[in-house]
Amino acid sequence: MGKTIRVSKRVIDTSSGELLKSQSFDVVQFDDERGYRYHKGEKNTRLTSNELPSGLTFADIGKLTVLSTNMTSNLLTYRSNKGKDPMGCDMIAKKLLVTERQAYRFLCKMIKKGIIQKATLEIRDEKKIHYYMNPIYFCNTQYISYNLYMLFKDDFDCILPFWVKQQFAEVGGRIGKTDKRASVS
Repeated sequence: MGKTIRVSKRVIDTSSGELLKSQSFDVVQFDDERGYRYHKGEKNTRLTSNELPSGLTFADIGKLTVLSTNMTSNLLTYRSNKGKDPMGCDMIAKKLLVTERQAYRFLCKMIKKGIIQKATLEIRDEKKIHYYMNPIYFCNTQYISYNLYMLFKDDFDCILPFWVKQQFAEVGGRIGKTDKRASVS
């Protein structure tokens, strides 16, 4: 278990100033399994308050907004017969109503801007490509996991507190730096 903070909630009658209800509880800021609590209590996908990188057109922002409604822990997903599966370039093209070539060019542009990250996973000698959206811009999870942190480490290191980076380094040390099951490309 990681760092926790004590939160107090009070309900006060504004007309009389009387304390109606008071409660305190602990909130886990960093959990070794789930990661860092990035957005407190918000579970819906949304554009964060961070400004998007320059050079994006309104069409690009619209496409990102459409894709952001199809995320599971910031992984771009779609509904299939098996549940939710990661989106490939072909599914992204279908979702955006463009050709695969246009979707590929769009993905390349977003990867260069740091908004989307491509991760190649090797599962039973089969390579699968997954696309993740940067939680600094679009986020649908309360916790930033170690894997998500590592995908966007350069961006997160600019905004996260030092103690959070230390916690992730400790988690990474326990996982082992020789784990080559996933790579960022």
